[in-house]
Amino acid sequence: MFGAFVSLAVVFRKNPEAHKRLILLASMSIIGPALARFPRWPVFAGGLEAGRNYAIAGLLIIFALLLTYDIVTRKRPHPASWAGMVLILMSLAGAVFLGITGIGYHILHG
Repeated sequence: MFGAFVSLAVVFRKNPEAHKRLILLASMSIIGPALARFPRWPVFAGGLEAGRNYAIAGLLIIFALLLTYDIVTRKRPHPASWAGMVLILMSLAGAVFLGITGIGYHILHG
């Protein structure tokens, strides 16, 4: 996802609105693991099992902030924002599916 968003940002570098959103989406696509490490700090509650919740909640908060910014500045969400958020959520859902069903384990060890 990161590479795809950065590549699209290079393609749309002449369009500042799309470019800055695509760069932000590229950053958002790789921030999940960092957010999942928050429960390891003593000041945060939940223990190691809460990492997934922190990552998902953090991404949803950042998505909400991006949509709020779009609505305040443009009166409607930018197409790059919507498309990027949907793609990031679909990739997360696919990763969770692979992890829950065990297919991911067979892919890695097969």
